[in-house]
Amino acid sequence: MISEQELYSQALAALQAKDLRQARDLFSQLLKLNPKNIDYWLWMSAAVPTPKERVYCLRQVLLLDPENHEAKHGLRMAGEDIPLEEPAVKIPSNVAWKTSLEQADENPDRGRGLRSRLALYSFLGVAIIGVFGFGIYLAVRSSSANQNSAPIKRWTVTVSPTFTETVTPNPSTTGSLPSIALDATFTATPIYVATPHNRLEAYNAAMRAYEKGDWAQALDYFQQVLDVEPNDADIYYHMGDVYRFQGDYANALSAYQSAKQIDANFAPAYLGIAQVDLYGSPQKLDEAQTALQTAVSLDPNLHQAYLELASLSLAQNNADVALDWLQKAADTGEDTAAIELGRAKAYLAKGDSEDALTAIQKANQMDRSLVEVYTVWAQVLQANGDFADSIQPLQIAAANAPSDLTNQILLARAYYESGDSDKAMQLVNASLQKDSKAIDAYLLRADLYLDAGDTDAARADFNSVLRLSYNDFDA
Repeated sequence: MISEQELYSQALAALQAKDLRQARDLFSQLLKLNPKNIDYWLWMSAAVPTPKERVYCLRQVLLLDPENHEAKHGLRMAGEDIPLEEPAVKIPSNVAWKTSLEQADENPDRGRGLRSRLALYSFLGVAIIGVFGFGIYLAVRSSSANQNSAPIKRWTVTVSPTFTETVTPNPSTTGSLPSIALDATFTATPIYVATPHNRLEAYNAAMRAYEKGDWAQALDYFQQVLDVEPNDADIYYHMGDVYRFQGDYANALSAYQSAKQIDANFAPAYLGIAQVDLYGSPQKLDEAQTALQTAVSLDPNLHQAYLELASLSLAQNNADVALDWLQKAADTGEDTAAIELGRAKAYLAKGDSEDALTAIQKANQMDRSLVEVYTVWAQVLQANGDFADSIQPLQIAAANAPSDLTNQILLARAYYESGDSDKAMQLVNASLQKDSKAIDAYLLRADLYLDAGDTDAARADFNSVLRLSYNDFDA
């Protein structure tokens, strides 16, 4: 007879494979064996198909452990009235924003170091001033030698806005969440489009493969449905998503356009077309905006379209418009972590650190699995000179999104400003090995070289910034 531990291992494996039916069966057996096991109830909450069942499972956890954090978090996400707790990564509530003068007083060596570089910056400024406003860099770098009551905010070169496609299906339109290895229990959300199909078995198999990220299987089963139902717009839409998640934007666009041709009022088709315009190459931002606005006009409850419109507005440096779109997303009835994350970005762009901090803390409380929350959290802190406190969220973000150099460079900056130049140099060198065009990494390494007295190496990195900036301008 199979042991309880073996049964538990099989149940976890089924859940990991997103075979929710099998996971439910196995956890049901486990709960019959041990109905007071908190872990079994927690995992069961992730396997059950309805919100009512999920709430029941989590309530059982609270009966056994009234202070269980995971159960409270899950119930809160389900809309239950559960008081908020401290977020997973803590930020002091009484953050003391410090001016550059105050920081220089606390660290006189750093203040002297900055002042001693003014002569070198005057020399470098001859080459830098006039290209992308490089004179701003000199002003900011020398701020500790001048009166300045504003919080520290490092200047960095900003390139044209680009959108980065996630390989994880979006939770608003699929059944998957971009989760990371954190102490949290999450459940899948329904597919946006769910219409009856004659080939129900093939359709369900396609959706199971879709949720697992098994794109080849998903396409095969979707094609089987199309063979019987060639005029189903939603199937083409899902196929477009599958192609898009694989980076095949040409086939994705073709599928979305097929959905639009079948049903010109099918709002998700316009959303998909817009996402190809945003994430494909070349970008077509104006076309994307038109398609997104068409999508929300056809379906005012299309949550994801509002989020895309907000992201587009932020990329166009229009934070106020982004906040309006995010409010419309919330008005659809889905107050999600993605909305609060967007609000945090918008407030940060407006220089409103207090509201940005509030929004990012709320996003973290709502969904601790979103990696970008930790990145933006750190950016809020760093924008106010709180570099030491930014290390912890950046470590989480960098560990769970190792291919995102933004986290690595921000973490290097945090170590540098906290006095650990060795760690900063290791990270910035690693970043440049991965991306030789990372301008922020060159700027930070130039700072490090200047601290070490290696002016020739610093000058070489500044020259790299100039070269890359000229190339970007010419493009």
